[in-house]
Amino acid sequence: MVSTQIKSQIKLFEHKLDSVRKEREHMILIIDRAIRSQFTHTSVKQYGSQANMLALDSSDVDLAVTGLQHHSNSL
Repeated sequence: MVSTQIKSQIKLFEHKLDSVRKEREHMILIIDRAIRSQFTHTSVKQYGSQANMLALDSSDVDLAVTGLQHHSNSL
């Protein structure tokens, strides 16, 4: 009986995590598109628990923008 309850709780937890992961991936795609529309040759990279599929529903999302180029103005 306890084993069945544990399995049921795990299944609910996994379903919730999958739902949260899909929502986060959608938001990351929106952020990536917004960055690319303003800055050419850039992309948004994930790192941390979300990228490693270890995120909990309370975890943050770590993102880095790559490809930005520094332009200095010489006088």
